[in-house]
Amino acid sequence: MKFQKKWLYLSIVFIAVKTQACCYFSCDPQVSKAFSKIDSYLNTTYTNLEKELKTYENNVNDDLKLTSDEVNELNKLLTRAKIYLLKNKQITFNLSKYQKSIALNILKQKDN
Repeated sequence: MKFQKKWLYLSIVFIAVKTQACCYFSCDPQVSKAFSKIDSYLNTTYTNLEKELKTYENNVNDDLKLTSDEVNELNKLLTRAKIYLLKNKQITFNLSKYQKSIALNILKQKDN
């Protein structure tokens, strides 16, 4: 149970990092190649997390033989992870569509 929680939290952190990476790295053409590699890696992490969430949901009681408290705890964690996924997918889509203007606006706001 502890390992699974840590893995989910780390995946959520990767998603957050991806969102931040879109903001900061996309402004600088010199790092766009590196950004593409990071983006590709994190997109794979995204896909893997979605698959893992479905697997955990489908097999939560069968394979893991959890107590009802553990099932409730895991379900809360799954719900939180799904919310992060949905929010960050929308953010990522918006950044890819309006990447430079959003990133530049964020940087301007930070300067003020």
